[in-house]
Amino acid sequence: MTETQNAETQNASELEESKMQEQLQELVDQWRVEANIPGVSVGIVHGDKDIVVTSGIESVETQLPVTDKTMFMIGSTTKVFAATAAMALVEDGLLDLDTPLVEYVPELTFADETATRTVTMRHLLTHTGGFTGDAGLSAGWGEDALGRSVSRLNELRQEFPVGEVFSYSNSGFVLAGHVVAKISGLTFEELVKQRVLDPLDMKNSAFLPWDVMTHRFALGHYIRDGVPFVSNETGLDRGMIPCGGMWSSVRDQLVWARYALSGEHPGEGQPLDESTRLLMQKPQRPAAMMFEEVGLGWLLTRYGTTQVVRHGGNVSNLQVSEFMTVPEKNFAVTVLTNALGGGIGKKIVDWCMANLTELPTPASLDVVEPEPAAVDAVLGKYQAGSLTMTVAPGDEGIGIRMGSAQDLGEYEDIVWPPAIPIAFLNDRDFAARADTTRALGRFVTDDTGRAVMLEFGGRTAKRVA
Repeated sequence: MTETQNAETQNASELEESKMQEQLQELVDQWRVEANIPGVSVGIVHGDKDIVVTSGIESVETQLPVTDKTMFMIGSTTKVFAATAAMALVEDGLLDLDTPLVEYVPELTFADETATRTVTMRHLLTHTGGFTGDAGLSAGWGEDALGRSVSRLNELRQEFPVGEVFSYSNSGFVLAGHVVAKISGLTFEELVKQRVLDPLDMKNSAFLPWDVMTHRFALGHYIRDGVPFVSNETGLDRGMIPCGGMWSSVRDQLVWARYALSGEHPGEGQPLDESTRLLMQKPQRPAAMMFEEVGLGWLLTRYGTTQVVRHGGNVSNLQVSEFMTVPEKNFAVTVLTNALGGGIGKKIVDWCMANLTELPTPASLDVVEPEPAAVDAVLGKYQAGSLTMTVAPGDEGIGIRMGSAQDLGEYEDIVWPPAIPIAFLNDRDFAARADTTRALGRFVTDDTGRAVMLEFGGRTAKRVA
């Protein structure tokens, strides 16, 4: 091919990418308005190019536009940063994944004596500690907040034997953050900054409000009657930061995505050895639906038959994020929003997968019409800590709604989404009726066929009377 032909091919490719970006910009603007979400920031790693699309405003009160450096709360994607800090200490020889944590934190106690003696960092990073995963452990903003939160772990039920059941655990990562902070002699925030953020040159990422306020940042919003209002709460305090309290910009999340994909980054250091970075993304054990497997901090699913390494987060329905990488394609997409609504993150991810990865669109799974007795066997309420999943008939058939099992106290602005209508794939597994290309959850039944647990949103929830 001649130089002229090469140039023509490159120009054609750049023109096509420009058209794709314009199309995505139009769609993001449209979907954002339809969902009444004030602000959205999208970052895409596509081969050797980074694509950024922003839409809307940081706050309905300030009306400042979202930029590529606007910081959003990334929610539970924070857990992967906590896990990375833990693995850095493993490399230092200061932490062993399979040593009981009570050897590092002698004052640690759970309600279950066996758990006190046996829970390890591996259990925490793979969500298999067995103690209640969704619990209010708020403890203010002092430097002792994490320690105060961890001192209350003995109030939590031991839902499952240690190591036996995956159930997504925020409280497990609160403990993980406290353990790595204590071992390092630093605060959790200092440790992650020194061992992860600084080496990657992630300058638009922080944890504490007094650090965030020196940057452009988006405020969380709740939506009532189609109108967004600024929330008066962050949704998490310092006592729960390791499970979801990090703020970051889409530019910094693109740096994180490139590091996750290939180890590439603009900084001068390296958070982890290459073998450790890859180990974190390898399956450690099966997970609970909607996930398939869990690595060390990372959650693993598939797009059709292609491996996807992902996370994402939801801070009290006020700020919501998606983070997905496709290592096989050197592709990643992250979506940051300052309100919950319209499934906009999923729409953007699905559009990117369909239009940018060149992967075939997954085929719809076969749907069955269950017998009435099979439906009756799953109706009811299931509880995972402070969360309740209600399975009940609705206008569009059987649906599942997640809500709060108890008063969340200071977080009065939380608005829970409506029920998700489901379609059965068999007597146990189900998909969202609006998207039957992937399983959404699973009922775990006893010998009589009656559901006793529900895997949904990564939680393993027990049926309640």
